[in-house]
Amino acid sequence: MQYTKHLQIRNNTYHFRFKIPTELKSLTSKSEIVRSLKTDSFNDACVIIATKLPLLRQLKNMTSEQTTRNELQDLFDELIDFTDIDNYNRYQRFATSDETQGIQTVEDQVRSDLQDNNKTDFSDLTRTQPSIDIKSHKDFQRLFVRLLEAKSERAMHGCTPEFEGLLSRAQSMLTPSVKPKYLLSEQYEKFKAFKGWTDKVTKDNNRYFLFLVSHWGDICVTTITKQHIKKALDAYKCMPLGNQLPYKNMSVKQRYLFSVNDIDAMHEDDFVSSKTVHGLLTIMQSFLVHT
Repeated sequence: MQYTKHLQIRNNTYHFRFKIPTELKSLTSKSEIVRSLKTDSFNDACVIIATKLPLLRQLKNMTSEQTTRNELQDLFDELIDFTDIDNYNRYQRFATSDETQGIQTVEDQVRSDLQDNNKTDFSDLTRTQPSIDIKSHKDFQRLFVRLLEAKSERAMHGCTPEFEGLLSRAQSMLTPSVKPKYLLSEQYEKFKAFKGWTDKVTKDNNRYFLFLVSHWGDICVTTITKQHIKKALDAYKCMPLGNQLPYKNMSVKQRYLFSVNDIDAMHEDDFVSSKTVHGLLTIMQSFLVHT
């Protein structure tokens, strides 16, 4: 039940808990609302919360007048983190596995809502929420379906040309008005010019940057979180060395795709060193602080 996530029990009494949506935080100093429901009965607490669901959904879709929402770009940035999928074992990649079936079920649900002209309740599906406007909601649904198609392809087959095509088509659905202002590629060029590295340092750091673009995509740097950094470091630990065959003749992106799709074919001595991983952390920290 959707509303149970708003329930907490303290001293045998149920409480209502609601986290203030990001878009509304500028209107209040509070980060969440907690109120006692004055009952120790789970069923009674659920009934009380259930009556408030329409209001909760409306609050999640509201925005402050000072905030310009780019929900399509926000959704895109949220769903192109494929780290968890890239860590699937071969059994999880089967079309009949719980993981891939779960992706397909959600995709079918939203696709069905689109065909039947229904609004999808995304409150339990995404952190990003669509606007109330019907057309905007439909655009959100269409982008969500396309991104889940890409996610499903990557889960079952890895970084295939089909996956790249689906992701490219999803990106083309972003209108110019929601194009991110602080693309990773643009900010890195500014950072590089500011630092004025030697040729050798520039070459080394360019490889780190190319890995991040391969892993994250050319995302808006303001959306990068600690979780993004942690997952990027975990993924980089699986990168093959670039100074030995057969990886020596591969580009950074090709080595990244190899680590995603063919990691079982790699030997223990093929992986980059812990010193190199620390180098990636250092450059990410310096870059994000500067940005």
